[in-house]
Amino acid sequence: MTSMNTLVCQEPKKLHWEKRQIPIPGDDEVLIKIKAVGICGTDIHAWGGNQPFFSYPRVLGHEICGEIIGLGKNILNLKSGQQVAVIPYVACRQCPACLNGRTNCCEKISVIGVHRDGGFSEYLCVPVNNLLVVDDVEPEAAALIEPFAISAHAVRPRRYPGRGAGAGGWRGPHRPWGGGDR
Repeated sequence: MTSMNTLVCQEPKKLHWEKRQIPIPGDDEVLIKIKAVGICGTDIHAWGGNQPFFSYPRVLGHEICGEIIGLGKNILNLKSGQQVAVIPYVACRQCPACLNGRTNCCEKISVIGVHRDGGFSEYLCVPVNNLLVVDDVEPEAAALIEPFAISAHAVRPRRYPGRGAGAGGWRGPHRPWGGGDR
């Protein structure tokens, strides 16, 4: 089999099924067969034309679980048949932020399903650094690991040095806007 079905958002409010060639993984990439993909608010906003960081046409979908079916030549720590969740934020790993371990602040970050094609397809090539092996998790749950992690991170209380637990000392779910003391 050399072709796959892909759902493409051609322009706002216009989805179209296309036949495309199954991609070939680059040296540091893994080819996955999509097992489950979530529909996020980002996808809905992109479909509606209300996603400012989006260009058309684009294959949506960044909440992804798949099975490894192909490996780039530099991939030694994974094998075909493993189930993986996709971390959609692709960092350059070369800018100052990345070199300091802050890949979330990458100067050239791109997001699978936003800046590059995503999981509303039968197959997808993903950089090896963006995969998490999840063999013992149901695919539908594994596809939601990334949004669950963001939610958990957002509501986890943070302790700020030099501040007590009084007003503003602990920030948690009661301050979802992330604002300072008011």
